[in-house]
Amino acid sequence: IDELKYGENDTLSATVASVIDADILVILSDVAELYTKNPQVCPEASLIREVREITPELEELAKGPETAFATGGMYTKIQAGKIALGSGIMMVVASSAGENVVNKILNGEEIGTVFILNEKKLQVRTRWIAFGAKVS
Repeated sequence: IDELKYGENDTLSATVASVIDADILVILSDVAELYTKNPQVCPEASLIREVREITPELEELAKGPETAFATGGMYTKIQAGKIALGSGIMMVVASSAGENVVNKILNGEEIGTVFILNEKKLQVRTRWIAFGAKVS
């Protein structure tokens, strides 16, 4: 835990969800959904409602500047999505603002960006090697 930086809570939550074999991971954020560009500076940014595969292009568009107060932003959520999808867990990234957000998500309302499961679920040992262990 001492080695975790602010912003790595997304990865930690996905790792815990993988270990406990959760059905769904909900990540609440100050950003409501994933966009094609930063909507705060690009009004032409388009909403990405569903993610079925995490591609290098998706990872690249989620990269943003790091500050002393926040690291990773949507990029860390994409990385958490890799862990969740590889573990057979659906993931939703949604805004923490609003009432009953989690209940609405669990009731199937279209809120946030949904990371849709693929059919391939990695075995526990493979998940640990892919997502848990860092090579040094």
